[in-house]
Formats: sequence, C-alpha cells, structure tokens
Amino acid sequence: MAKKIITFISVLNPRGDTLPEEKNYYYPKGEEGTPLKGRQTNEAPLKYLLREYGPIEQILCLCTDEVLQPVRGRDGTELAPSTADYLEEKLLDFCEEEGLPHPQPMLTPITIKALEDNMEQALAGLLNEIQ
Repeated sequence: MAKKIITFISVLNPRGDTLPEEKNYYYPKGEEGTPLKGRQTNEAPLKYLLREYGPIEQILCLCTDEVLQPVRGRDGTELAPSTADYLEEKLLDFCEEEGLPHPQPMLTPITIKALEDNMEQALAGLLNEIQ
C-alpha cells in the first residue's frame, strides 16, 4: 500500500522584511531528543512523519493559489519563490541531512479555489490524486 501524506499548506507570512523566526518542536510532546525546526505551519510535523513513517511516496498539499505565489516582505523584496517552494526546499534539505528517502517530486500542490469550487468538486479532485 502506498504511503501518502495529505496536508494543508498555509501562506508563509513574513515578519516585516524577513521570514518568520524558526522554532524548535519536539515529538512526541516534551523537550527530549533532537528538536525538529520549522518556520512554516506544517514544516516540523512533516519532517517528523518523513523520519518516523517513511518511506513516503507522495505528499499531497491542499492550498490556495496564494501559496504558489512569491513570498514578499513589506518592502516588496522576494523572500522565497513561493511558500510551496520554501517548504519543499526545507523538506529536501532535511531528508538529505537525515539520509532519508523522499517522494519525487517532494510536494504535490492541489489548489482549492474556495470561492469558485464547491466542496464536492474539491473532494473529488483530492480523491483522484490519492488513487
């Protein structure tokens, strides 16, 4: 059976003209062992799943179109090509550092146009990707 992860990707929101601060997360809960670092909402949890439940064949990412647009600071400077690109790069770096296999491509973004599509259409699209 294929191992797939389904997750949401939220927009990486800059803090002024810099990316958000990287934080340490510990799994399971507590402060034992080596922390997993993350800036983006699901970055650390995805690293945990890749490490503990791999090999993972596909990471399906539900997102808005905005997640695929450049991340810009307040002054308009591009901080990352997109939230999806930022997250993909961080996950690839993590897998290389840990010697872990990873899906290729690392992320499969599935955009949901919340105002245009209805939930039935969104779920049907997701189910097509899972099969």
